[in-house]
Amino acid sequence: MTDEDVDFDFPFDAGWGPERVTRSMKSLYAEAIEETLEVLNPRELARAADLVRGAEVVDVYTQSHNLYPAQMLCDRLLSAGRPTTCHEGFERQVRNAPLSDAGHAAVMISYSGVSELFDKIYASGMPS
Repeated sequence: MTDEDVDFDFPFDAGWGPERVTRSMKSLYAEAIEETLEVLNPRELARAADLVRGAEVVDVYTQSHNLYPAQMLCDRLLSAGRPTTCHEGFERQVRNAPLSDAGHAAVMISYSGVSELFDKIYASGMPS
């Protein structure tokens, strides 16, 4: 495997030294940024920012390995004076969703967009 052929799911091997691991991670992050820039729509990003800016409350939904970046977003929004929720538990998120109203903006963080959590949130009666 070369530095250019990094497997996202297994970006390093147990036998690799620190230098090879850091090269692999550098390549992985560079690829992630490039792929994000390819699909990022600046108008949609501005629209999402306007929704968050105009919301009375921002509810952040995610699960698993995305929980840490979700909590970072929550902390930054709270630091900026924006009321924000980011519940860790699956059930708490599902139970929070129907409490939303027109004053809430939902931020859903997912790598693939496929999520049992999101399916349950939509089914829970969350307003759209």
